[in-house]
Amino acid sequence: MRDSGEQRPVWAWIDREAMRHNARRAIDLAQGRAVIGVIKADGYGHGAAETARALLAEGVSRLAVVSVAEGAALRRAGIVAPVLLLGGLEDRLSAERALKWGLTPVLHDQRGFELARSLGRSGSPLSIEVEVDTGMHRMGVPARRAVALLERIVDTPQLQLAGLFTHLACADDPDAEASRAQIAAFASVRDKLNVPADAGASPNLEIHFANSAGVLRLAELETEACGLVTSAVRPGLMLYGVSPFAERTAESLDLDPAMTLAARVVAIRDVAKGEGVGYGADWRATRDTRIATLPLGYADGLPRSLAGRGAVFLAGAM
Repeated sequence: MRDSGEQRPVWAWIDREAMRHNARRAIDLAQGRAVIGVIKADGYGHGAAETARALLAEGVSRLAVVSVAEGAALRRAGIVAPVLLLGGLEDRLSAERALKWGLTPVLHDQRGFELARSLGRSGSPLSIEVEVDTGMHRMGVPARRAVALLERIVDTPQLQLAGLFTHLACADDPDAEASRAQIAAFASVRDKLNVPADAGASPNLEIHFANSAGVLRLAELETEACGLVTSAVRPGLMLYGVSPFAERTAESLDLDPAMTLAARVVAIRDVAKGEGVGYGADWRATRDTRIATLPLGYADGLPRSLAGRGAVFLAGAM
């Protein structure tokens, strides 16, 4: 159980066994590929260190975070597993801290390359991965520039290329056309990368593109992979028991929700038919109604924009 530390009747109940079940589900679907568990944003609000321990106990081999601070927090908590730094290197200080904490930086551009090169040593190269932007347009080196950057990396004795990946923007779309195009672009980059045996690339170069939606439909997407052989998957959302698909529930995917947000009722009142409730009177009673108030809001991650979009279990009923 985790709470806000305040004297408020609000609790977030975290089910670690549910996480373990979801990790096993991801491992089964990965069919022998390494599973990189994404635990950014404090484990999606579930507690990063606790989540890491649960995932690693089930066989997840690596972890992924966004920032150096997130990676450092894992190390301080005693997590020694490899940690992929998805956000890359921002400046000299973040690069030095990434090295200090033994994180594997992701390079997205020339600046990241220069920072990583300045920290690596010829006799002890810094292990890095590269993200290729094939359509997400969030982070990563654009596919048209990727080969040039990768060639600079493998020719740099201070660096070792350990992995290459992309991120699917539409893996949750029933139509695989967009994902097919991204995979083809990624495969083209990989095919153009000519790595000599003595170059700065790991002999077991890790290749991955599957996020949670990709993992859950991996068999389908692999048929579109243009001969690309992947060695890892990178689930996030599914590890917490959330379906990435609008049309499919977690239960239908054999995922167990890991968090229950609970609160004590703090007020009960009666409203007459036609009366409005809440800001803007966004909800109006269609009949005389008894309503309950729960002390949940911004402090609990529930912005006003979610009004009218949720459901509550109260006294065993929804």
